Amino acid sequence: AGEKIKKETGREDLDIGFKVFKLDYSNIKIWNPNYDDIKSTLLDIKNNIVEGRTKEDVLYEIILKLGLDLTTKIEEINIDNKKLYRVADGALIVCLEDEITIELVKQIPSLVSEFMKDDVRIVFLETAFSGKDSLKLNTVQTLKQLGIKEENIRSV
Repeated sequence: AGEKIKKETGREDLDIGFKVFKLDYSNIKIWNPNYDDIKSTLLDIKNNIVEGRTKEDVLYEIILKLGLDLTTKIEEINIDNKKLYRVADGALIVCLEDEITIELVKQIPSLVSEFMKDDVRIVFLETAFSGKDSLKLNTVQTLKQLGIKEENIRSV
């Protein structure tokens, strides 16, 4: 169908791709502790993303939960061999990497739209900070120093 549209319009620069979405349960595990075996429960929730889900699955769930449309523009940005998603021209930055560095964090504000500096939301995977409380604290403080409001920095 897309090729037919290109042929009929005579334009080769058209984006003829499409995405199919399927409604499913959350990509993020629900906290439902087994108090008889709390140690096992904690180890299971350490990686809080449902097994078999992709980064794109998690990205679209974040987009929906933040009230953005599924048709919102998404750009993949590669910084230091880490993939970040710039959503809605920089209104939302999502990093779904399991490991991050402060050097990476310092580059995030350059992805933010100049019109959204005060309201940009930044989301990380919680596993990026697993066992590294100082990294999480330094990430928040670094972003605050670079002009990002603390309440707009989240992890899932």
